[in-house]
Amino acid sequence: MLRSFVLIAEGDSLTRTAERIGRTQSAVFMQMRRLEEVLASASCAAAAVAWSRPTLLERARTLLALNEEIITTFRAPGLTGQVRLGSPDDCALQWLPGILSRFARTHPGIEVDVLCVSSDELAQRLEHGHLDLALLTEGHGREGEEVWRGPLRWVGPQGAMLHKRDPLPLAAAHPGCNLRRAALEALGARFAQVP
Repeated sequence: MLRSFVLIAEGDSLTRTAERIGRTQSAVFMQMRRLEEVLASASCAAAAVAWSRPTLLERARTLLALNEEIITTFRAPGLTGQVRLGSPDDCALQWLPGILSRFARTHPGIEVDVLCVSSDELAQRLEHGHLDLALLTEGHGREGEEVWRGPLRWVGPQGAMLHKRDPLPLAAAHPGCNLRRAALEALGARFAQVP
């Protein structure tokens, strides 16, 4: 229950939480209902339940970290060494802090060096053996496992009606960037020749 609670509190959807803990969505939903029942019976008031969520989250993280430490201690001898990980900035800021924190608790003997640069540079460094592992945006010609897929968004000042202007004012990433290519393709073939 606590693991599911923490994952959901950290922003995972019910579906993603179910996938990560190897249960069905309905099982995770029932876990959350049961946790609410336990908290409500312990606190006897809905306001106390709402107040207790941040406290519960902090304590659940501590308990889960202790659980991981105990399991790791009794497993095979701890791994030691260094891993060189590359990530684009947008992934690094959103995802890596939580992932690296959990990894450090379960593998304290592993030093992780993180390099944050563009996917183009990461692909080159990976190719030349300067990285052990890298998160890359799609389209770099390397085999790998898809970790996450997100939508592209067109963003502009509120109320500016930029989409009605001709020519369309556009700020895009550097030539060769996959996000730039995807954005220009989304605009249509006539814009594909933009330098």
